[in-house]
Amino acid sequence: QFCLVLTACFSLVMVAGVDNDGVPAFMFSFEPEVVEQVWLTLRSRVELTSTKSLVSQLDTLVEKYYPVAPDYRTVTQFSRLLLKHLPEPE
Repeated sequence: QFCLVLTACFSLVMVAGVDNDGVPAFMFSFEPEVVEQVWLTLRSRVELTSTKSLVSQLDTLVEKYYPVAPDYRTVTQFSRLLLKHLPEPE
């Protein structure tokens, strides 16, 4: 599962799944280069399965909210909230 977030203030990609050992894993990045690479990968898949009109609409939105680096406080707050909601180890 993944989530791609593009806003005027920050960009974020989150991925949840399992690692090579079958252990649940969660990764996230606010790095514009990483977010852009995820978008380009997603875009190529959307192109294969959707209309040119939809791809064009998405391109317009991505241009409007092109990946940008966040204020460090956004990353700090996100990380703090993420840690707060981690399940307790068994």
